[in-house]
Amino acid sequence: MNKNKLLLILSILFSSLLFAQTSETPIEEKMGKYTIKVITNADSTYGYEIYEDTRLVEKQAKRPFFTFSSGFVHKQNALLIGKWHATELMEGRNNKYALSIPKARELGVSEDDLQFKNPNQN
Repeated sequence: MNKNKLLLILSILFSSLLFAQTSETPIEEKMGKYTIKVITNADSTYGYEIYEDTRLVEKQAKRPFFTFSSGFVHKQNALLIGKWHATELMEGRNNKYALSIPKARELGVSEDDLQFKNPNQN
């Protein structure tokens, strides 16, 4: 095999491996007329978006029970809180900041997302 073919094959393999590592299956769940989509923030934390049919009605990039700008450590926690928020919308309420830490714990949010520490700080 000549050098050019080998380089071509290696570059294709490298590109496909790189793509496989960066492409994730999006987490999405439908609740009535609302769809909750987990989003990845620039700092590799997670938030959620809520759509009513196809219209974006809420975007929450950070944990609503803290004031600093950092999202959830775990995708599943972002989905849990997004589902709670969609339920609030379905019941005519839209105060995402009314969510308390005890309520988030009751919903099943893991403890590392309930700590007041910014997940990007060591």
